[in-house]
Amino acid sequence: GDLLQVPPPFSAKKYKGKPLYSFARKNIEINLPPSEIFVHYIDLLAYKPPMVDVEIKCSSGTYIRSIAHDLGQSLGCGAHLFNLKRTEVGPYKLSNSFSLEQIKMLFNENKFTKFIIPLEQLLPQFPKLILNETGTTMAKNGNFIFPENILKITSPETIINSVSKDKENIFRLFSPAGKLIALAKRCEKGKGLHPFLVIDNT
Repeated sequence: GDLLQVPPPFSAKKYKGKPLYSFARKNIEINLPPSEIFVHYIDLLAYKPPMVDVEIKCSSGTYIRSIAHDLGQSLGCGAHLFNLKRTEVGPYKLSNSFSLEQIKMLFNENKFTKFIIPLEQLLPQFPKLILNETGTTMAKNGNFIFPENILKITSPETIINSVSKDKENIFRLFSPAGKLIALAKRCEKGKGLHPFLVIDNT
């Protein structure tokens, strides 16, 4: 369900343009308001005192070491993170990944390119917006995109729901030819989209 979580002091979360860890290293305490996160589940995989092995599915921006600390506080015994392994991000799973040695072997056998995922297939969890020529030029220059610049929107209900739960509101911007040109977020004011990452896909 929905939870409120305070970022740990030794984290890359920004405060006034600087990561929190830069303040923590100087013993400067920063009190940030809690952020909304979403935890889908926490499954107990193994218990061998004093170690607990769990699997957690959560939204982006969740700090697992904070969850470990909070669980320890709730149990009255204290707890900290001993090991962390990210097994899945969106549609990408650790089980489908390659080690560096495997990549070197594929490269030497001229098979490397077969396993490269095209940019256009990245981040399928976010809505796809196809822009007109004017919108494409504007996006390439990092300018705001407005409804009149959008030819088509691909955003199934499942995608909309997943995006809203992760509080992201990120959109993939495509040219009329089907090339990924930028990632954008909603403007804080108004109805436009602002590209925050422009991709040179020429």
